[in-house]
Amino acid sequence: MPLRGQAIIAGSEVFVGFRVGGEMSLYWDQDPVFQFNSQFQLRRAYVDGRRYAAQNGQICLIKRATDNSHENTSHCGTILRQLEEICLAVIARCDPVTQWQVVGETEQDFCKRVRSACETIARSPTVAGQPSLR
Repeated sequence: MPLRGQAIIAGSEVFVGFRVGGEMSLYWDQDPVFQFNSQFQLRRAYVDGRRYAAQNGQICLIKRATDNSHENTSHCGTILRQLEEICLAVIARCDPVTQWQVVGETEQDFCKRVRSACETIARSPTVAGQPSLR
């Protein structure tokens, strides 16, 4: 990821990265992990040791079976609420006091980018139609 940064927030290591097309990934320690498309719609998540993927605007649990099937889940609301809380915590720490280690742009520009993305997500978290970027 050409633009990336990390900081310690509430005792957890937080990593935020952006691909060339603007797609963002957000890691709160090792779990949870959230990946977005360029419109900041959730496309993949790793929460409580489980993998989820977007399917037709819903979060689906990816079963670890030989068929790699997807199962619609009622966890969507819980995952989106957790995502919203994490985004609000990140927004609160995009300030001059928090030390972000940044690659690809200045710390100030990176924090503006992260704040804008997290505000968009927290305002109205949505799920992409599919897990891939295409």
